[in-house]
Amino acid sequence: MAGLAAREADILSFREKFGQEKMVNGIGEAGYNDLHLYALAAEKAGSLKDDDVLAALPSIEFDAPQGKIRVDATNNHTLCHSYVGKAAADGIGYEIARDFGTIAPVTPYCKV
Repeated sequence: MAGLAAREADILSFREKFGQEKMVNGIGEAGYNDLHLYALAAEKAGSLKDDDVLAALPSIEFDAPQGKIRVDATNNHTLCHSYVGKAAADGIGYEIARDFGTIAPVTPYCKV
């Protein structure tokens, strides 16, 4: 799993820069991923106009630390790899208990 190796390298790099006690949470990770997707879509669109970026967004994906992520064109939700982890006693390490792969969101009332 190349995505997991990249994730572990990213965590080590983050902790070397900011300290062992600092943690990356899901909100920070999602914010980084979404901003990166936006930047890639704006670059592809050659524009910062909302309509242009939104039109390019569904064709963009990138290898985030947890694996490939992209935006679903039908509802604008981010599709990403999902894991359940088990924290180590030290509060820093972890092991992957279950890998669910990419799970498409169920959004019957959210259509773009």
